[in-house]
Amino acid sequence: MTSHAVQPVVFTINQASAYLSVSPDTMRRIVRSGAIPHARVGNSIRLQRKDVDEYLAARTSTEWQPVDGRGRRTAARCERFPEKSREVLEEELQAATRPRPRSN
Repeated sequence: MTSHAVQPVVFTINQASAYLSVSPDTMRRIVRSGAIPHARVGNSIRLQRKDVDEYLAARTSTEWQPVDGRGRRTAARCERFPEKSREVLEEELQAATRPRPRSN
């Protein structure tokens, strides 16, 4: 007889963070921002699985977009620095993400 894991319909912060593979602090920030509806049960926060799935689906992309070393999209960076060419920004990005040699 095989056992099937039962997926909960309602998550705690820790369960939702494990489900999305993020830290509990990140999950709290997402909830605090209002991106995922939540309910309070006593001092605990509860999230419906369907809401967590909808949050993930809304942020799922089929196109790859490069990000700089700090996780920001490079297109946004290009918009912030219109006087710089895309090539210059890409060179700066590559320089910023290159491993630095250790100094003794």
